[in-house]
Amino acid sequence: MIFLNYLAGLKRNETGAAYATGQMIQEATGLSVDEINDAVVIAENRGFVYVHPYHNLPYRFGQVKITPEGRLFWEENKFVSKG
Repeated sequence: MIFLNYLAGLKRNETGAAYATGQMIQEATGLSVDEINDAVVIAENRGFVYVHPYHNLPYRFGQVKITPEGRLFWEENKFVSKG
């Protein structure tokens, strides 16, 4: 949940999008590279994030942003989870 919490809290640009790199996520959350890569795969499979596919090693993605479905899931669960 800490991963979606971070993405949901990003300031949106003029088109309503807010992208994050793996390094941005790691610096803000303290998650490891493996934890971030796993979170991105799981969230993408569930439709919670959109992933720009180019790789930015050691991350297996370039940039990621939360989708409306991900934001809804986060909104519905943000008070339930501490992460």
